[in-house]
Formats: sequence, C-alpha cells, structure tokens
Amino acid sequence: MIDELISEYLASAEAAATVDYSDKKSVRRFNALSDRMRAIVHEVMTLGQAAIRHFSSVLDTEPAAAWAAHHLVEMVDLDSSTLSKCFERVEQARVQAEVKGEMANATGEEMWLKEWLERKS
Repeated sequence: MIDELISEYLASAEAAATVDYSDKKSVRRFNALSDRMRAIVHEVMTLGQAAIRHFSSVLDTEPAAAWAAHHLVEMVDLDSSTLSKCFERVEQARVQAEVKGEMANATGEEMWLKEWLERKS
C-alpha cells in the first residue's frame, strides 16, 4: 500500500510541476493535485512510523522533494534526521528558485523555512 501511495504522490508532483498559472483549468487541476498530495501524506501518517520512514524516500526525488518536505514538516511528527533533511530540501528549493530568477518563490521558501525552523526549535 505504501508503495502505491508513493507512486501516486510522485505522479501528482510531476503533474503539479506543469501548472500554467495563466490557465484557470490548469490552476484548478494544480489545486486538486496539491490537495491530493496532502491527503496522501495524511494516509501515510496513519500507517505509522515505518511507513513515514519509507515515504521519506520521496525527499530524494524531484520534483516531489520540496513538496514532500513541506508536507512532512507541516503534518507529521518527524525524527530529527528526517526533519533536517526536509529543511535542507526546502533550502535547496529556495536556492534553485533564486538561480532561476523566481524571486517570489525563493522568498516564499525562505519565509516558510524561517517560520518552521523557529517553531521546531
């Protein structure tokens, strides 16, 4: 079951990465995909720590890594190693957005990271 949830999460992240913000249908699809990814993480969370550890392998797969990092930190009680890896992935996403000139995304990642680092310390 966990492998199917991971596969669905990865497919959803791939599809979400193609959002066209100028197209209302694309944005609605993106929102539905985002909601489904959160629901998947919730399902994983109910399966216990072993499932969460297995799901954390998504942190090594683009473009799902940053999504997973956000969702895991926001929704799951993580061990310190996984939590650190999540923060590292968000920092990587921030840097990548900055390099691409996507300053709004870079700033958003920076603000999210600052807020969650403060909460978790």
